[in-house]
Amino acid sequence: MEPSAKFLILDHDAKYGTEMPAAIRGMDIAPIRIAIGCPWQNGVAESWVESCRRDLLDHIIAVDEGHLKDFLRITLATITTTARISD
Repeated sequence: MEPSAKFLILDHDAKYGTEMPAAIRGMDIAPIRIAIGCPWQNGVAESWVESCRRDLLDHIIAVDEGHLKDFLRITLATITTTARISD
């Protein structure tokens, strides 16, 4: 079975320890650490999450996790298609 995510972006906070990245790798997800000294990368990720929440979850009521994933998949496909068209 293929995982629902391929990567998980983490900063270098000590709270993750060694167990968290190991557990993530155990789920066949690659933990990717942001670059040291580039705190703006956190802001980019947080901005994306906030945009997704605002643009998606403020307009639908997801009945379960599968329903939410379907809406997220459609949203990401739309964003990707729009980005390709505007290039």
